[in-house]
Order: sequence, then C-alpha cells, then structure tokens
Amino acid sequence: MAVPTISITRVEALEGGYLRYKVSLSAPTTDEVRIDYRGFEGSAKDSPLNQQDYTVYKGNGGIYRIDTLVIPAGQTEGEIVVRARPDYLDEVDESFWLELFNPKGAAFVGNPAVVRVLGIVQDNDGTGSDLAMFVSNPIVVEGDGGTRRAVFEVHISEALASDLTLNYRTANGSALAGKDYVAKTGAVTISAGATTATVAIDLVGDNSIELNENFSLVFDPPDAIRNGHEGSAGTATILDDDTGNGAIPIIFAERATQTEGGTMRFRVVLSKATDDEVRIDYRTVLGSATDAPLNNRDYPPQTGTLVIEAGDRVGFVEIRANPDNLDEVDESLWLELSGPQNARFAGYQKVERVLGIVNDDDGTGSNRSVFVSSPTVVEGDSGTRQAVFQIHLSEVYDESLTFKFKTSNGTAANGSDYIGKTGSVTFLAGQTVAAVAVDLRADERLEGDETFSLVLTPPAGGIVKNVITAGKATIANDDDIHEVIRGSESANRLYGGTGNDRIFGYGGNDTLGGGSGNDTLDGGIGHDRLEGGAGNDRLLGVAGNDTLYGGAGKDGMDGGSGNDRLYGDSGNDTLKGDTGNDALEGGAGADRLLGGSGGDTFVFRLVGHSTVASSGCDRIDDFSRSSGDEISLSAIDAKTAVSGNNAFVFIGDDAFHKKAGELRYQHKNGDTLVLADINGNGKADFAILLDGTFNLKASDFIL
Repeated sequence: MAVPTISITRVEALEGGYLRYKVSLSAPTTDEVRIDYRGFEGSAKDSPLNQQDYTVYKGNGGIYRIDTLVIPAGQTEGEIVVRARPDYLDEVDESFWLELFNPKGAAFVGNPAVVRVLGIVQDNDGTGSDLAMFVSNPIVVEGDGGTRRAVFEVHISEALASDLTLNYRTANGSALAGKDYVAKTGAVTISAGATTATVAIDLVGDNSIELNENFSLVFDPPDAIRNGHEGSAGTATILDDDTGNGAIPIIFAERATQTEGGTMRFRVVLSKATDDEVRIDYRTVLGSATDAPLNNRDYPPQTGTLVIEAGDRVGFVEIRANPDNLDEVDESLWLELSGPQNARFAGYQKVERVLGIVNDDDGTGSNRSVFVSSPTVVEGDSGTRQAVFQIHLSEVYDESLTFKFKTSNGTAANGSDYIGKTGSVTFLAGQTVAAVAVDLRADERLEGDETFSLVLTPPAGGIVKNVITAGKATIANDDDIHEVIRGSESANRLYGGTGNDRIFGYGGNDTLGGGSGNDTLDGGIGHDRLEGGAGNDRLLGVAGNDTLYGGAGKDGMDGGSGNDRLYGDSGNDTLKGDTGNDALEGGAGADRLLGGSGGDTFVFRLVGHSTVASSGCDRIDDFSRSSGDEISLSAIDAKTAVSGNNAFVFIGDDAFHKKAGELRYQHKNGDTLVLADINGNGKADFAILLDGTFNLKASDFIL
C-alpha cells in the first residue's frame, strides 16, 4: 500500500525572529507519522560559545538538536520551530540546514535517505545589502544505466527586483567528468521575486565496484552577492550500488565540520533500508587535533558501535569539539568505521575514514588548512584497483588554488606495489573537496599490509596555514592459502582468504566470511551469519535463526532448521529455506527458490531480480498456500511514473488493461507465471515462475 509523501520548503526570518517550518503530508494516515530531524551549521553557527545564530527547538519548547516530529493520525501537517538569534553585528545573511531523516509511516519523494531544506537568518543590523548565496550538496545512488541526475539547489537569501544570472561549471573530485558524470558549463537565472533555482547534472551509471565518489558545482558569484565564494559551491556525492548484493546497503559517511565549543555530528547514511539493524564499529583517529588530556585536548577520544535500526537509513556519531582561547589553524580528526554488520563499505575497503574539521574561533585572519585522507584498499589478485586520496580545504578561497603532489614509498614500492605519480590538483574558487587516485598493482604473493604516501606542496604565500600535508595509503593483503577453519562453542568471527576454504562455526552465534574462492561455510548450532563472498559457494545454516548471503557467483544455500533469511546476490543461485518460517531473496540472476516446510516468504526487491526473459527469471519450486507461503513485492514501486512506492493491483488471470501497476498470473505448460506491468504498456516487465498450477489470490502476495 502506498504511503503519503512528505514535503517541506525553505524558510527565512530576521535575526530575533522564528523560522517555522511546515512539514506536510500528501494525505492523512490512520497511524501517526514520525520523522527525525536536526539542524546543522551552514554559515550560521549553533555553538553557544560562538555568537550563536540559531537554535532548533523541540516540540515542547526545549532546546534540542536531534529530535522527532510526530504528526498525529488523521492530520497532514506538523511544525518545526527554529529561533534566529539576535545580535548587533552588521553581517551578510547566513544559512543553516534543517535535515529530515528516518521517516516512519510516510516517505520522501523519490526515496532519498535524507531531505535537507535551507534556513536563512537575515541580518537586520547596519545598512546596505546583505545578499548571500548558498548551494546544496545532493546525494544520489549511481544506478547501472539510464539517466540519473544530481540536482543542485542554488539559493539567494532575499528576493530581488530584477533577474540574477549566475555562471557555473562542474569540477572533478573523486568522480571524473566523462566517466562518472557529464561535465557542464552554463548559467542559471533566478527570476525577479524568486529566491531559488536548480541545476541538474547527468550521471554516468555503470556496473563497476568502486568507492562512493564526489564532484562539485562551482558558481562565479557577481558583485551583488555579498558572501563572495563562501557559499558559491556545492558537492554532489554518488553512492556506489555495485558493491555487495541488492539486499545489502552501502555505507556512506559524510565529512563533519564544527566550530570550537560545539558538537560535531558525523552523519552515516545507508544507500537503502534493510530489514535488519545495521551495526558499525567506530573509533576516532588522530589528525592534527589532539586527544591527549594534558595537551589542551581538542576533542575526547571515542570508540563505540553505531546502531541504525531496521528500516532506518541514517545514524549519527557525536564528538565534542572542545573550546579554547588559542589563535590557531583549523584542525582535523578522523572517524574510522569498521566491522559493518548487514551493510558494506563501497569499493574494496576494509575500513572507511571520514574527516572531521574543528574550525578555530580565536583571533583574526584566516586559519585555512588542508587535510589528506589515508585510504585502506584490499589489494586484489589481478586487474587495477586504486587508492583514492581525498583532499579537503577547511575554508574556501576566493581564487583558484593549485597544490603539487608526489607519491612516496613506505613499505610499498613504486612499480611493484603501486604506480608512482606526480602532478598537481587545483581547487576552483569556492571548492573545498578534490582527490588524487593512484593505481595499485595486484598480485598473489603472500605478504603483509604495505603503505605509501601522497605528499602535497601547498601554494606559496601562506594561503594554507597547516604543516601536515600528507596522507598514507594502506594496501591490505588478501592473498592466502586454502584453509580449513574451525570455530568453537563460543561466538566466533571466522574469515577465509582467496582460496577454496571450509569454515565451521560449531556452537555459538557465529559470523563466517568465505572471501574469494569456492568456499563451504557451515554455521552449526546457533544464530549465525554466513557471507560467501566471491566464488561459487555453499552455505549451510544448520540449526538456529541464520542469515545467509551468497555473494557473487553460483551459490547453493540451505538455511536448515530455524527461521532463516537467505540472500542470493548475483549469479544463478539455489536457495533452500528448509524447516521454519524463512525469507528467501534470490537477487539478480535466474535463481531457484525452495522454501521447505513452514510459512515462507519469497522476497523480490527490484524488477531486474526476476525478468521476463528465462535467463533471469526466478523459479519457486514448492509454493504452498496451505503452509502460509507468500510472495513479497512490496519493495517494488508498481508505478514508476508516480511518486512514492506504489503498490500493485492484483487482477487475477485477467489480461493487462494497459494500466501501470497491474499484477496477474497465467498458466503455461503446467506451471504458473506471475506477471507485472510497471509502465502501463500492457506488457509484462517482471515475471516469476511457480512450479505447478495455482489459481492465485491477492492474499498470496504482500503488495
């Protein structure tokens, strides 16, 4: 059943006033709707120690920065209130962002992980124009083909009496023009009386396993824009959707910036929701900021586990940016994520590090710093992988900045482990993120992890203030011998290498990973998690409520006793639930699904997971209404031309009526075909084959 969609628009207020956001639903519901929200800094600041510009309020009037909006059943509107703090400074108009996430009972249009809406704090001190511009930072899932777009919003803080034309161009980050997106140069006009326009950049979809990537849209602000280049660029993030399988979300962590005295919030986003909670370990890693208590500590060191609840797509890690009275350069720390459960990092990463910037608020003048990431990449046995160094500026600059770079050996050697590189990277005026990619040399040698560095030379003139201008890449070895790995009666975490491994969990709630190669994983007794990885693997849950992920390749999976969840991923897989009430999801490829005894659910998330063509059509061998079996299609949008996640309409064995969203069945050669029309052309776009003849009912499906 389709749920209502959520809408919200930008709001502005003078200093001392209130910004009242109206959050609207497209239709009332029989249950309450809950939407998490938070405010975060743009050019306006929320730290009470730094001439605070705004405060986000809870529904009861208290001060809070992460909260939940509740819209009662039967109503279609809620309100979020933000106070625009007064001051006596003659300054340009400032901005912050209100972010909505993790909706329950309703959905965002287009199903993004988050919706961000601008808040404008308009200055009311002094004379003259305070006009400012601000550009959004869109996040888009890549896709495998067709046309997807990163849509940038460009805002001005006040409406003008005449048209305002803004010239723009795209700039590479880790995403490259022509390979990942279509470069564009042009102009956009904000009409007289209006305050917003958009620029859409086409993306290039592919099937390559790669990192999440980014690029920028950079504007050339005219003299009428009083904040110059401070708000003249936005950064788009392209989330990879080729790593892992269709059932496992990809993790993206976003850089965080906070002025001294405030709380830094790292946002962690999943590319899609999952039926299981996602757990990700984290720890802080030193950058130029210090965590030592005896050395004017800039932040407290932290370790922990982030939990994103089932059905949610966003979580946060909070770190305090301690205040001080030192006039110093902007400083950095890194948040390292590792050990994800029920989600994966993009590309060939074992860990993911995301930058945190602590902006100095003491003294005068620029504190601009540059920071270089330290990527960790699994080596591989063949082909070309890359170590991508992200390069960040803590503050924009009003002219182009060029940094020279060179690679430098550590334990990894130029030529045998990586391909050395020298050159330069340029930030356009207003741009704050760029990247340098270095090719690695794969091999099958047994060796330890190796490292090399990327060293920057800042431009002359003291424009960049800090002295740590290098990042260190780690090439993680993945070569191993074929192994038999045995656990114990405790909860074990056991992982194979590149060979054809046999891994036994025995008792306890185990986690087994096959790695590459044709592996056999036996969970034994307990509630186990098995991940086959690459290769043609055999996964055996045995006893307990197990979760099995086949990975790439032609995999065979048997849940055993218990209520199990089986995910095939790519390849022509065979999934057998065995006893218990199991959930089976074949993923891409022509899969064979056998629920076994119990009331089983056969899950289909994407139209491409079971095609009309026999080469990709899934087969359910033992569908049984009397046992309580069901076919779940609720994750598929039945009407792609209509916003929201629309449910199918079951029409029995009638012919299609050329109406999008119809679901029917027909008997053919002693079997039953389930057919769906997504686009309304009267032809099937999706098919499932059931072994045997069934007169299906709507109750056989979760629509």
